[in-house]
Amino acid sequence: MQSEFKRAYARACPDFQCVFPLEYGSAPAGNVVTAKTQVSARFDCVGMTLEMPFKDNVQLAGENGWTAKRSEALGAAAVDALLHVLPTLRPE
Repeated sequence: MQSEFKRAYARACPDFQCVFPLEYGSAPAGNVVTAKTQVSARFDCVGMTLEMPFKDNVQLAGENGWTAKRSEALGAAAVDALLHVLPTLRPE
């Protein structure tokens, strides 16, 4: 599920990149000190953290650097990615 979400996100917004992942490893069992692990544990679902870039995307460097417009597009694309994986989510 998480891999498909990431692929859909990257298709929806080229500024979402998977080439240089920020993987920190797994938290020890029962350690729910981050929002990602808290959501995953509480709702038995995939949890992710989207880190907001504060400098330009290495692969898509623009002449104006990172802008508010690109931030807006990155956020809006998350909805597209969620809609893509929605049919595969388990019903409650």
